[in-house]
Amino acid sequence: MNFSVHNIVLDYHPFGSTMPGRKFSSGDGYRFGFNGMEKESDITDVDGGHLDFGARLYDSRLGRWLATDKFEKMYPSISPYSFALNSPIKFIDEAGNWVTDNDGNVIFVKDGPPQFAKQTKNTGFYVQHGYILTNKGTKVAVELVTNKKVYSYVIETKIEIIHGVDELGFPTSHEVTTKEIVIGDPVPNQESYDTKSNCTGTCMVDGKFVLGSNYVSESVLKEEGWDETEKPKEGTMGVYVDKEGIQHVEKYNGDGTVDSKSGYELKTTSEPEKNWSGGGKVYDSYKTYDRNEIDKKVSTDKGNPNNGVRTVSRKQFKKTQKNVQNGKI
Repeated sequence: MNFSVHNIVLDYHPFGSTMPGRKFSSGDGYRFGFNGMEKESDITDVDGGHLDFGARLYDSRLGRWLATDKFEKMYPSISPYSFALNSPIKFIDEAGNWVTDNDGNVIFVKDGPPQFAKQTKNTGFYVQHGYILTNKGTKVAVELVTNKKVYSYVIETKIEIIHGVDELGFPTSHEVTTKEIVIGDPVPNQESYDTKSNCTGTCMVDGKFVLGSNYVSESVLKEEGWDETEKPKEGTMGVYVDKEGIQHVEKYNGDGTVDSKSGYELKTTSEPEKNWSGGGKVYDSYKTYDRNEIDKKVSTDKGNPNNGVRTVSRKQFKKTQKNVQNGKI
């Protein structure tokens, strides 16, 4: 097996075209360019002239996309072909979900100490309760998994006899029943679990948190820019609902299949069935949503960024929430 190693140094103009005479490469055929995106050499012979950003192709010489922006209705005064609102020094052009810092880390605040989260079959894992913010500044409860291992547990019932006297001085006694969770050892076959996120967290927070579907109301969907659609495509979210609200979600792939994840089970890929069974019920009311919103980004070095999450103090979180609500972010 042969390997080739490329050492490459490039300088770019703000919109991504390479600066003449500012390139060094120890080898040929390096596939990536501006922002780490793959070059599309089949379109042009100019090195790095066209780049594949995934959602759209980009012409770095013109500073323009080769397709329109799906968020164009939010910027009626800006060309739907413009890159980074025509200000690549100030803005970046990427999709997102919740209030983040400039590096894309979701702003998160802790609520209490880590706790054990019970799941089915007498198993569970440790999480840190806390909150994140929608693009309108609404606080939404989430759980950040602090230990990805799954543990067994049992609930022990204890009966205690309480002795005393009544108002006449006669001795009395009564039973007090308490229940206590006793955590056991990690269960076998840990590779058959994925505790990092659940279905809603995978679809709406890029798998960074466990997000209970009961915390996602119609208003939260609206604040995050999720609009109902009748034409699912890649990235569309399928939602199973009943009179109590959202029960389960799944994410559409480009080939029409959906990725589904139930609790801490591994993700599966299948055809959309438009009904889902869970908790002994069958949910057959099904809606599909596309997201037409961009990130609210916070310029901050406060807190601790780790694995796509920036944990901040309560004071910083409240300040950020107030700024978002007042339109300062």
